Amino acid sequence: MDSAPASDAFADQPTAPTAAPAAPPATFGGQTAAASSGAGDLGTGTVGDFFSFGNFRYRTNVASNSATSFQERGNPFTTRSFKILDNQNPMPVDRVYFSFSFFNDVDQLDTQVYRYILGGEKTFMDGQASFLVHVPMITINPGGTGTGVLATSGPESGVVGSTNSYETDIGDVTLGFKYILMGGGPCDDYVLTGGLTGTIPVGPDTLGGKIPLIETDVDHNGSVQPFLTFGTRTTRGAYVQAYTGLDVPIDDDDATYWFNTVSAGYLIPMGDRSSFISAIVPKLEVHANSPINNRNLTVYSSRNSRNLGASNSTGIFPIGSSPAGAGTRVGQAELPNAINLTYGVTTVIGNSASLTLAGSSPLSAPQMFDYELQLQLNIFFGNASKPRFVGQR
Repeated sequence: MDSAPASDAFADQPTAPTAAPAAPPATFGGQTAAASSGAGDLGTGTVGDFFSFGNFRYRTNVASNSATSFQERGNPFTTRSFKILDNQNPMPVDRVYFSFSFFNDVDQLDTQVYRYILGGEKTFMDGQASFLVHVPMITINPGGTGTGVLATSGPESGVVGSTNSYETDIGDVTLGFKYILMGGGPCDDYVLTGGLTGTIPVGPDTLGGKIPLIETDVDHNGSVQPFLTFGTRTTRGAYVQAYTGLDVPIDDDDATYWFNTVSAGYLIPMGDRSSFISAIVPKLEVHANSPINNRNLTVYSSRNSRNLGASNSTGIFPIGSSPAGAGTRVGQAELPNAINLTYGVTTVIGNSASLTLAGSSPLSAPQMFDYELQLQLNIFFGNASKPRFVGQR
């Protein structure tokens, strides 16, 4: 009897199942989702544009119908000077940062302003949210007396432009948090973030300890700022970010500002995350800063003066409804809209830092400054194994 072939002895034996081939991982810009996950991967963040518009008003003199500018009560360089999108990313991220801004020809009075900011951000809830702190320091060079600030003699005078000396003060401290509402996961190409900040009035009420010539009912009481940010990216490293938020003063006599920004950039890989320079990111931003209430106020002369900025002015000029003892209505004050363009380049240093050089130019009139130059340094900490920006390998 012929025997069966040896191979047939195992013909009916069950075989161990083989694992199904793994699905290819999702990719963004040629990188796997796992390789492109992590805080900050929806772009290198916005640069920003913000100057303290909340304390400047433009007035029109009734007699001459000429427009000029003046400062209301409160230091314009230390109050209402925070906007969440300045040096911010829509994703929560672990970092410390330093920002420097130089504003030239502020309020068309040849005043120069230098602003330094130290800040930090720390994630919690497994990266779903973050807490931030923002501490500014401001130095001004008034550049000589300017008529637009209505500097006159007497104890009530002496605002910006009344001295040639440099002056430095700390600004108002801001605390806040942001939280991912939608997206932001390893395989998501978008994120929607919301949050709230509060500005604490620890800075000086007036510049150099002097009382502004123009006074309103506005006090230096701080503000709160609810906001929403959205970021999305394409498959090749391009990204778009949008921001909207309200800056609501604690003092309801002050103006509420509505901020809107659109930012676009493109991450150009220069190497992997171990490279000294891992990416270059050119970017462009458009910012709209709009007062939505308390923007048009009537200016009255004091008991001792009839003309706004007259040489014989010895009192202050209340603004708003005619107060007791006020004199003739002499002008109309207005908080202007401001539209600014920001342009710059971010250099991504390995996976641990980014350095941004940028400039801002006003697109609308009246212009609160001639131009702004900015430098921003971010140093990241936490999980260094994760890329920080879209397109990093």
